[in-house]
Amino acid sequence: MQDTLNLSLGADPGIEVRRKRVKADHKKQVIAGMQKDIREWKIEVRNNKRESISIQIEDQIPVTTSEEVEIESETSNGAR
Repeated sequence: MQDTLNLSLGADPGIEVRRKRVKADHKKQVIAGMQKDIREWKIEVRNNKRESISIQIEDQIPVTTSEEVEIESETSNGAR
């Protein structure tokens, strides 16, 4: 049996992470009274250290508590 403990020791100044909004689009359909928001993000990581690193990137898809709102992920490029 193995036991693990994940600890965050804060930001590493040798690693740069950028999260950029690539696309933001809002469409309103008059016939159905529906609105559609499309948002696309790009996460870039740069290693400024001399040695290689192992990194795990985690992000989340928004959630809703309203039955009138539907959220779907169109693409995740290999994300799990």
